[in-house]
Amino acid sequence: MNLMETLSKTEERENGGAIANHRFEFQEHWALIKLLELFVDNEDFMLIMEFHDDVMVLDKSLNPSLMELYQIKTNTKKVKNINPTNKENLEYLRKLISNYSKFEKHITNIYFISNKHFKIGLNDIKDSTTLNQIRLKDIKDVEMKKIKESICAECKKQNCNEECRDVILFKKSKLPFENFNEISYGRLIEFLKKVGNPNLEDVDAIYFALLSQIRLVNNVEEKAKDFEDLIKNKSITKKKMEEYMNGLKSKIELRKDLSSIRTFLIESGFNPMEAIKIVNEWKKYFKDKINQNTMLDEIEDSIYEILRTKIDLSDDLKIIVNETCNELIEKKKFDEDIISKEYVKSMILERVINGEN
Repeated sequence: MNLMETLSKTEERENGGAIANHRFEFQEHWALIKLLELFVDNEDFMLIMEFHDDVMVLDKSLNPSLMELYQIKTNTKKVKNINPTNKENLEYLRKLISNYSKFEKHITNIYFISNKHFKIGLNDIKDSTTLNQIRLKDIKDVEMKKIKESICAECKKQNCNEECRDVILFKKSKLPFENFNEISYGRLIEFLKKVGNPNLEDVDAIYFALLSQIRLVNNVEEKAKDFEDLIKNKSITKKKMEEYMNGLKSKIELRKDLSSIRTFLIESGFNPMEAIKIVNEWKKYFKDKINQNTMLDEIEDSIYEILRTKIDLSDDLKIIVNETCNELIEKKKFDEDIISKEYVKSMILERVINGEN
């Protein structure tokens, strides 16, 4: 089987349990930095969240042949270093070796990522805590014996030559746990400078939008039916990120134009107070779209369908907006106790102004 078929048909190993919120957030920020690095350094890629491992990276989005896996763990206890051979970490290693046995032909490296250095005996270097990366093959035989006793049963490979020792690595994360928010924010600024000198007032919107996209992918619980489903729902590819960044740019430009839109609305027949309310709600709508608020999807689809029937309507913008809003109310497409009319009118206006009807 090729890699696409293998990914689609291979069952995932049971997850060992829930992850604490702060550790989960660290994982998201780690994935954000990885995403930025992949975008700059690769012509194509596919980053997948919570599928066989915390993060999976494929070399291509179409017909991939190679993969890297990342198990990301944090330690907040008052210890300087991590012991890879303790009970908890051996369980993580069992998961790594399980994935190695499933995808051996396609794996380039499997990483055990930690926010702290690893402390274990090595063949040639006395102090492992001076290294940011250690391969399994570099570990002393006496230490390796403890690891093998735990993980080899998970692999069940016949005629084993211990090839896994070349591809399994312990790696200290460059992202510190103590201030990972600030570090990832700074990395985003560096990234934006590389791809096109950003206006720094846009960084907040892009930062939260990309994290929102990662969370959206990460929180998909339904299992992928096939590789196409995996691409659509559980991954971020270079193409998808380019499209998302371009769409985000247009939304940011729209936000900057809101001050002139108030004047435009008044000139279109809206009274000044209503125009101010619509503009204020439009700002909220902008933030909700940036944060991928899926509650809006059904309303947006309904707006699209209604506007399609109004192509012969006069150019009176106020009539178009009010009639569309009233039709949504009649069809009970939104709850006025939750979403204001002005908010919905801002949704309609964006659709009309952007010519998407």
